[in-house]
Amino acid sequence: MASKKAKGKRGKSRRKMKKKDKKKAVTKLFSEFSPGTTVRVNIDSSIHGGMPPVLFQGKTGIVLGKRGNSFEVEIKNGKMRKTIVAGAAHLSELEAKK
Repeated sequence: MASKKAKGKRGKSRRKMKKKDKKKAVTKLFSEFSPGTTVRVNIDSSIHGGMPPVLFQGKTGIVLGKRGNSFEVEIKNGKMRKTIVAGAAHLSELEAKK
């Protein structure tokens, strides 16, 4: 008998969540983003707290504000705009275009 299909929060994410050989600095965990900053969602699988849904891996969004130790990010998903809550370890600031 086959085992049940995983339908959890991290289902179908084996390749997306694969750890690259990167060392994480402590400053990455405590980085701050001001509202209006453009950020990219890059999930770090070694840090489980504040992890956004895998659907948003690699997407770009705008920081709306702070909620506790995490940040509210508005991301365009098709025609809809969605708001996610993600920790600072899973966000990276994009450089402004010149």
